[in-house]
Amino acid sequence: MKKHWLAAIGMSTLFVLGACGNDSEDVTPPVQEGMELEAEQTGEEIDPNAPTKTFKVKDGEYATFLESYEKELHDDGWETTLDGKPDFLTVQKGDRELKVMPVELDGEVVVHMYEETIELEK
Repeated sequence: MKKHWLAAIGMSTLFVLGACGNDSEDVTPPVQEGMELEAEQTGEEIDPNAPTKTFKVKDGEYATFLESYEKELHDDGWETTLDGKPDFLTVQKGDRELKVMPVELDGEVVVHMYEETIELEK
């Protein structure tokens, strides 16, 4: 009887703790195969005029990069809010907005990402 009582208390505790878990969705943009992080702003002082993250894309093509990356973003739950392909793309997921800007430098594709938190309408 004591074992059943302890099991019931243990299961109830797990259930309550699970229900109180963090419900926030992951708003980290996906990283495509071949994308290597080159630079990232971290810490409390982030320059809003500089990219939050910069990636170098191995074997990437400037003209087609955003087409394939947009599909991956959509599969991850992001929605396109402004489409300026092939030059830029703005997407949103929850209260996060991401601007993706690829550039071609010395024959390589470099992707600048600008992330910010936006205020959602209630």
